[in-house]
Amino acid sequence: MKILQQLSEKEKRFVIGLMSGTSVDGIDAALTEISGNGEDISVKLIDFVHQPYPEDIRKRIFALFDQPVTAKELCQMNFLIGRLFARAAL
Repeated sequence: MKILQQLSEKEKRFVIGLMSGTSVDGIDAALTEISGNGEDISVKLIDFVHQPYPEDIRKRIFALFDQPVTAKELCQMNFLIGRLFARAAL
């Protein structure tokens, strides 16, 4: 908890928000600058990118919805998508 307290007390923080919506079209990444705290907080968008999923990855994600999958398949996709999220953040 001490680390979170120290971060919240900084004058400025830079945060990258990542998400992939239910359309499975790709990953959105937003770099923001956050300053202040509580009611005095201010958020400024610095940059934004959308990284489309390659079609083969998109098909593999949709396949997870349509059929029973093994823990191995699910874990493999977890790591694959994690790498894509990291690439979008970079």
